[in-house]
Amino acid sequence: SGVDQVVPGMTVMFVFYIIISMARRFFKEKESGLLARTQSTAVRPLQYLVGMWVPFVCTVIAQCVALFAFGHFVYDIKLGDLPSLAAIVLCLSICGTGIGLAISLLVSGEAVAMVTAQIIALGGAMVGGLWVPSYLMPKTVQTIGHFTPQFWAQKSLQDVIVHGAHIGNIAGALGILLAFGIAGLVVASLRYPGFLRSATN
Repeated sequence: SGVDQVVPGMTVMFVFYIIISMARRFFKEKESGLLARTQSTAVRPLQYLVGMWVPFVCTVIAQCVALFAFGHFVYDIKLGDLPSLAAIVLCLSICGTGIGLAISLLVSGEAVAMVTAQIIALGGAMVGGLWVPSYLMPKTVQTIGHFTPQFWAQKSLQDVIVHGAHIGNIAGALGILLAFGIAGLVVASLRYPGFLRSATN
């Protein structure tokens, strides 16, 4: 039904807007001097990044829970296997915030981060099948969509909600979402020393 398309689609799309909040937080700490002062403390780079990252993961999880609860109680959407749904939400949260962490440390400023987040969120929504089912789009767009995390998140959610899939049926999609998130975390950890140096200049 339309609700089975819209509720998961909007949930996935809004996840990637966390990039804006993450970038704003990083640049605020950079401009205020808080980031530079961490060099005089015992806080290690990995500890700092994890400390910044985990609250945003929790924020995205809470956001997804609220949206699915709204869809269930207001639109009577069937959520399917809840442990599988929870696994998707967790992996999607790691994915979105991992990418957000990398973007926050790669871009030159908050304005660029906002534009980048819009491109990722809206571009991924268009080609990833969040607004229109992927199978209704041209083959070229479908192919491009397979390279976005949004496609795999939406596919796994609909497999659980519409087709009654369980954790074993969506393991591949979960792995892809985690791979996106881990790649973002690796990029962020490699970029952090340069970001820190720019904060102290």
